[in-house]
Amino acid sequence: MNPLSIPPEGSLYRLPLNETKEEKLLLQTELLRKGAIRALVGRFEVFQMLATIRNKAKKATTRALVFTILIQMCRKLFDAAG
Repeated sequence: MNPLSIPPEGSLYRLPLNETKEEKLLLQTELLRKGAIRALVGRFEVFQMLATIRNKAKKATTRALVFTILIQMCRKLFDAAG
């Protein structure tokens, strides 16, 4: 098969590689680096989701507090009027 020809649909085709030890080491290092970056990005996404959940809980608590204060103010208003 000519290396410049288009491989058939669905087949796995790879050009023959004549890699030296230095090239293999470079590829391994690159894979390790990319793996470390993926792990850090994954952790960052988890922390970001936790922060979002925590923020939603704070909003719900704040709304409940505002609602409670509003009810207390209405009760005092009605007590003073009645």
